[in-house]
Amino acid sequence: MADRWLGVVVSGDKVILVDAEVDGDKPLVLQSDQTWTLQSGSRSEAYGTMSQQIADYVRENSIKRVVMKESAVSGGAATRVIAKFW
Repeated sequence: MADRWLGVVVSGDKVILVDAEVDGDKPLVLQSDQTWTLQSGSRSEAYGTMSQQIADYVRENSIKRVVMKESAVSGGAATRVIAKFW
């Protein structure tokens, strides 16, 4: 049986979501590809709101796994990319 996975990337003021069915070795079946815009104002509040919107999407669409690309700048060094799996 296929599971729904959600990929999330934040870039600037945009959040890109890719929702796909994953079923073993079979090809992915794309369910949705969306770009959402962060609200203006406080970045912290915008991330809080977006987090709730993503949680609602996950619940409403029976998503089993979320993969989020995270970028962090550390002390002037090049950007380090970490993939998080839940």
